Amino acid sequence: MADEKWKLKQQIHIEYDSHDGSGILIDTREASFCSYNPTAKHVLEALQKGVKLDEIVTEIQKHYHANKTVIRQDVLNFIQQLDEMGYINEVA
Repeated sequence: MADEKWKLKQQIHIEYDSHDGSGILIDTREASFCSYNPTAKHVLEALQKGVKLDEIVTEIQKHYHANKTVIRQDVLNFIQQLDEMGYINEVA
């Protein structure tokens, strides 16, 4: 599980907009969206770069000094939401 890695799908019908630390992902084909906060923005940026799960969790933990287990679960929940909406792919 430590080696899990995802990438945001680069699809024409998915738009990504960010400002003031938060933003939104919009699927114009399905008329669905996912809004996010600054922490989720960090996760999205890491996913765009193909950063592994443990690296994402470690960076967030360094910034917020929160419990790593809680952060990991929150990140996984967000990734699951993105996956269910078709915004990401799991990669090896």
